Amino acid sequence: METRRNAGVLSGFDREHGDGNLFLWTEAKPRLLLSPQLGLIGVFPYSAIDMSTFEALKIAYCKSFDLEEPQTVAVLCFGALSGSIGATSVYRE
Repeated sequence: METRRNAGVLSGFDREHGDGNLFLWTEAKPRLLLSPQLGLIGVFPYSAIDMSTFEALKIAYCKSFDLEEPQTVAVLCFGALSGSIGATSVYRE
């Protein structure tokens, strides 16, 4: 499906605009469907939420167990949890 859509094989799609965007033609009007620039807009809030959640978890863990640095398994868990929280809050659909 992805390869056929990018190649313009699916009916209703037009790749001939030259600016890298994929348009869907409905009633002779182009409508923006996918754009590389729009994807970048979601990266910034995701990374801010992800990094701040990770640091908050790490600091709380180190304070509660009186450690200078958390263990590797704990860091992996913090990364998984903060990544899922960031992705869920930014990319909801």
